[in-house]
Amino acid sequence: MDRNPSPIPEDLIDQDVLRADIIGSTVFSKQWVLSCLVNLLKGVEKEPSKSNEKDNDDNPNGIEMDKELEEELCKLWDMSANEEVVSFLHEWKSAEMLISVVAKTNSPRTTEICIGILANMACTEKMRKVFTEDDQLRGLLIALLEGRDPPTLVELSRLLHACIADQTTCKPWLTDIKKNSTSLDALTFILLSSTNSDLVFNVSCLLDVLLDSDQDILVSLSNSNFVQAVVEASKEVKNKKEECYDMLLHCLQVLSTEQEGVKVLVECCSQVFPILYEYLETICEDDVVTIVGRERALSSVVSILQVLLVNSDMGDDEQVSTLFRFLLSILKTLISSTQRLRRFSSEMAKKFVKTSTSDSTRTTQEKSSSSETTTDTASIQKSDNNHHGNEEEEYDVDNKQTNMLLSLLTDFFVEVNQVRFCCFFFYYCISSSYLFYNTIVADGYFS
Repeated sequence: MDRNPSPIPEDLIDQDVLRADIIGSTVFSKQWVLSCLVNLLKGVEKEPSKSNEKDNDDNPNGIEMDKELEEELCKLWDMSANEEVVSFLHEWKSAEMLISVVAKTNSPRTTEICIGILANMACTEKMRKVFTEDDQLRGLLIALLEGRDPPTLVELSRLLHACIADQTTCKPWLTDIKKNSTSLDALTFILLSSTNSDLVFNVSCLLDVLLDSDQDILVSLSNSNFVQAVVEASKEVKNKKEECYDMLLHCLQVLSTEQEGVKVLVECCSQVFPILYEYLETICEDDVVTIVGRERALSSVVSILQVLLVNSDMGDDEQVSTLFRFLLSILKTLISSTQRLRRFSSEMAKKFVKTSTSDSTRTTQEKSSSSETTTDTASIQKSDNNHHGNEEEEYDVDNKQTNMLLSLLTDFFVEVNQVRFCCFFFYYCISSSYLFYNTIVADGYFS
């Protein structure tokens, strides 16, 4: 009668051989990874050539990937998030192999997985440097921005962002992007036309870094097509990804720092103003104005509005008046929030001094204890100090963001020199004179 074979007895398994096949401290097999890569190469060799026009006409969207091979490669894709696996892949020059596959394959799914593995590898500093030093790899990846497969573009934009956001590796990538005249147009087209929220988010992150990193790119993107693309993308992700919405607003804010960008924003005022108004309306529509987590987006909105109102004639539109009431509501919330942060800071300082004094007294009393007890006490003290440090760090971040937004708002009301707006502003200041003095005047915002 047929039956499943019995497992091999443990005493017959060579443990040294077994350990030699394991990647570092993981449970992943070296042999399996290498066989997976070999199967990938064999699969690509079986594909029709890209130059075969007849086959390409029959399959305009590319060919389907073998399901078994796809399953294997997806496992490898997941594994490539592990740094030890990345080191092993680099040892066997897997990046060069994956790039050669991308250049040959006519399967969008194969391309997506290969780029996804490379994107995971780019999460390590060592591999970002390796990728940056490879001229051919950089050129191919930037050229792929003109592709039309959303899943591949999601991974590609993630990979490019990792390399360009790193100050030690960004320069060659920026140079190549500027040399490739169509790369920025491709990114603009994605924002303008894509309905894939993950893709729009990744491209927004990439553009945000590009605009902040290179003045020439900032000037190149200071055009009405880019502004329109950002506006359309913001409409697409408004209720899906708030973080992406923040990125898009920041892209417009960066444009406002460049003279050409200011001109374009003013020209596109009729498109830009509505999304800024709707964002403030959403925040201020409730009785309680929630600002926490929105400081960066609000800072961008205030900066852009200042540029629009100072450089264009928006007249006595009712929406503009309502807009200023929104901003005053936010100002009121900010001032109250700043006062709470100050009280929190004072309480934290007192708590920290009290705890430090208590720890010092406890340490003195326990000097006669055993070394084991002393070690435990030191660990507890270290843990307490780390806890206090984390709380102080979170406070510093929140306080910095809040003060930055508060400063932008006060500068905004001073800069926009129109009687009715100043009346609104100073009416509020008089009605909240105590908070206004302690938060704004005492902090030197008008100095």
